[in-house]
Amino acid sequence: MKWGERPFAIIALAPDDDGNIGEEGIRVRVASYVEMGVIPGLAILEKVAFAVELPLTSVGNVDKKKMRLLFQ
Repeated sequence: MKWGERPFAIIALAPDDDGNIGEEGIRVRVASYVEMGVIPGLAILEKVAFAVELPLTSVGNVDKKKMRLLFQ
């Protein structure tokens, strides 16, 4: 990763989600893809956060600047 950045997943849950997924489940799933060789080991998540919705820009793209402020 460039400049010391670490992978951090922000997951927007679907309105009908039953809440069974958790931070550890996400980490285990990503680790399984590392073990299969699908993604590199650097992709193992350091942090996981859940959100009701992701902030969007005026044109509908995910607003990464606002996300960095919200999930520091």
